Amino acid sequence: MSGTRPRPLQRRLLRSLVALGLLGVLVVGVTGFTLVQWTETEQTLSRHYVRSLRLQEVRAQAFDALTQVPAAVRGVPDARAEYEQARQPLDRAFDEWAALADDAGERAEVTAIRDTAARLDEGADRVLDLVDAGRTEEATAALAEVEATLVEPFESLTAAAVETDRDKRRELRADAAAARRTATLTLAVAGAGVLSLLLLVGAYLTGGVFTPLRRLLDALRGLDRGDTGTRLPEDGDDEIAELNREYNALAERLGTEHTPVPRAPSEPQEDATLLLRRMLAHLREDTAALAAGNGASGNGAGSAAAGALLARIDAVDATLDRLGSLAYPVDLRPVPVEPAALLHEVLDRVADEVVRRSVSTDVDVDPDAGPLLLDRARTREALGELVRNGLDALPARGGRLRLRAVADPDEADTVALEVEDDGTGLSEEDVTWLYDGSPRPSASRGTGLRLVASVVEQHGGRLQLRTVPGGGTTARLLLPRTAPGPGLSTGPSTGPSTTPSIPPSIPQETR
Repeated sequence: MSGTRPRPLQRRLLRSLVALGLLGVLVVGVTGFTLVQWTETEQTLSRHYVRSLRLQEVRAQAFDALTQVPAAVRGVPDARAEYEQARQPLDRAFDEWAALADDAGERAEVTAIRDTAARLDEGADRVLDLVDAGRTEEATAALAEVEATLVEPFESLTAAAVETDRDKRRELRADAAAARRTATLTLAVAGAGVLSLLLLVGAYLTGGVFTPLRRLLDALRGLDRGDTGTRLPEDGDDEIAELNREYNALAERLGTEHTPVPRAPSEPQEDATLLLRRMLAHLREDTAALAAGNGASGNGAGSAAAGALLARIDAVDATLDRLGSLAYPVDLRPVPVEPAALLHEVLDRVADEVVRRSVSTDVDVDPDAGPLLLDRARTREALGELVRNGLDALPARGGRLRLRAVADPDEADTVALEVEDDGTGLSEEDVTWLYDGSPRPSASRGTGLRLVASVVEQHGGRLQLRTVPGGGTTARLLLPRTAPGPGLSTGPSTGPSTTPSIPPSIPQETR
């Protein structure tokens, strides 16, 4: 792998990532430098504020100490002690102020004021010594000399230092504001650069990667539906173009080898045998009505002809029964199926008729009834035939149809799918026809029940009928929770007989 050269798409993506990385490093560097400058400016301004406070502290402490000298001349007791106490923190204030000086000019300023303060202290000591010696007049004259020659210069120097600090503070504020503006502008420009590059990379990925991949996915889905006419652009030398070329070649081969038949997957496909059987049922009704009309009018020949036609229709219907039971393949394709979804799907296929005939419907599903391993299409057709038989047993309007899925209480591994109606029920002849394979009575119902039984037995289950003539029918598909193995069927072989028999394992109740 170490010797494999990157593909074109890989190189473009790598260049985009490298560009993002370099821009990120540049943004971090510029932003970091700007923030450092801003921080240093703010720290200098803060240091200057502290230095100004120390200057004010020096002035206040010096003048506070000097106020005790005139008091001593006036004879105030303990004035010298008060002076000494007020004078003590002055040296510390001078040291802290000097430590905060930023340049030679500020340090020279501190030195000049400290020297003046020292001379002022010497003059104050001379006045206090004269007071202690009792030489009050000389002390008064010395105090006037100190105020004239030392106090005024000290006050002038400190006032000038305060003004100088004020000017410098204005400069530092301006520098700090400029640093903030620079930092804000730098961050805005960096953010806009990053956003622009991200938009460019996003546009490249959308136009050069995501859109072609989505187009390829749509083409593959169409190919799965049998559409082999879609072709994708093959320009370029990257992996997307290579995939498009492979797809075009595959679609070309499939289009040459197969001729797809258009179909609508969403539309249910009705079994042709069931469709023919329903057509025969309508034809039987029309013929029976014709026979009844001829009989009422005394036309015996027409009634006999109609009866012969009914017999032929019944014969064709029986043949369809046999062909239908043989048409279902033995090999199943079991998949996990939820009984609730299956029952609702079957009921939806007759929803229009149910509404038109005002039939009351109910679906009841036991939570422990699924899922089941079934051939979904075959089981759906079997249930659909039971529902159709139930609707045929109901009056023209009204009646009730109930679909249920319940776990069999007697067999833990069996689930019953039930279709119950409150219609006319099956006659004794109907039941006999189902069990002994005799010719189907002309007036009987139960079309497709042999086919239903065959489907159920292929799943390893059995069909159970519970009917009350004139009181309704319940058809139960007793299915195991697991499907039989591939290619196996638990149902009996029909053999070469012309009429397939219903397995004797199907219980029935006729009351």
